[in-house]
Amino acid sequence: MKQKRKFTGKEKAVLSALLVAMIAVVAVGAFIIVNNVNEANRLATQPNTTVEITLPETTENNTSKDSKEKKAKNKKKSGKKSSKTQSKKSSVSQSSRTSQSTISKAQSTVSKSKTTSSKSQTVSKSKSQSQSSNKVPVHTPTENNSHATKKILSVNGKECHVGDTITMTLNLKTPKVLVNYQGYTSFDESKLKFIDSDSDSGALVNCKDGIIYYNASILSGIDFTSTGTVYYAKFKVLSEGSTNISNTFQVMTDMNDNAVSESDCSVGLEIFD
Repeated sequence: MKQKRKFTGKEKAVLSALLVAMIAVVAVGAFIIVNNVNEANRLATQPNTTVEITLPETTENNTSKDSKEKKAKNKKKSGKKSSKTQSKKSSVSQSSRTSQSTISKAQSTVSKSKTTSSKSQTVSKSKSQSQSSNKVPVHTPTENNSHATKKILSVNGKECHVGDTITMTLNLKTPKVLVNYQGYTSFDESKLKFIDSDSDSGALVNCKDGIIYYNASILSGIDFTSTGTVYYAKFKVLSEGSTNISNTFQVMTDMNDNAVSESDCSVGLEIFD
């Protein structure tokens, strides 16, 4: 029976080194295989892959030439388009200028018409206002503080002193604005001497033989609706005693040419000494 051969120490060291080398080779191979598998899996999971294609020089030259020709054509087309666009813009600007000038002319015409209408409205308003606001004021003279004599003349119940200058006012209140009126006032020439007269209502006054005639005609209206003085006259007191001054309205007409009766009016004859 054969006996098993025992390895020497050198042989054991060589065998151990070989075993370690074999293990290292297997590990490296396994690492390479695993790495390749992972790379393959990574490439497979990417959605798009880029493939680079190298064109020959002739293709690049042709492409560059074609691109240059296309650019030149595009420039020509763009130049034509820009010229057309510019011409269109100029025509549009000219038309806009024309339309703006037309609009400005129309606006000026409208403003002129508005100005004219406003002027006519102002004139009509002023006429209406003049017709309705020609209010006649009430004339109120001042009384005398000193008298020429102590002799008394009673004029319409008012005590006046002989030698003094007195004032008579004829006041009127009407229901409507008048366009004309006419009347007369009578007094005793032996007791009173007419000196002069005046009017704030446009009346023309004339005195003859103890009668004062007055009349007025104003188309814009004579407004006595709030009471106004028709006219006022000054007299000199000649003698003592008693006398009366009387008045009569002959004609009164409103703005519609309708007659206004004196009975519908309020007439006041006042004496101031």
